[in-house]
Amino acid sequence: STFPESQHLHASIGPVPLATPDFPQEAVVIRGPRGEWYGILEFDVQEWRVRRSDGLTYVIVPTEGKLPVIAMTTAGCRLGSMSLGGLGGGCGLLVEVSAGADALLLLLCLLTVVMATPELAEDAF
Repeated sequence: STFPESQHLHASIGPVPLATPDFPQEAVVIRGPRGEWYGILEFDVQEWRVRRSDGLTYVIVPTEGKLPVIAMTTAGCRLGSMSLGGLGGGCGLLVEVSAGADALLLLLCLLTVVMATPELAEDAF
């Protein structure tokens, strides 16, 4: 959890490569509360991989190259997703995270994948 009185950022990711024709991009560094290395987000053939410093790996897969984007463990257990939608039928991005999953990590990574993937950025923005 995060606290307003904290003296440090809770997490950061970047620099975030914006969608360009040079896609796929280089790995993106994920840092923890005091700037320590927490993991990387990298593109691997047709999916993105989150490799945490503790060895856990998550997979983020666009559905047929479009939104929704699904995050899961390498064993196939769903961790969360990002899709188009909003409350009351409004326009926006809807992020869902499964109970027990690292919500902040998934939010940062899902947003980064959407911003760095030309087809997804076009759908979302």
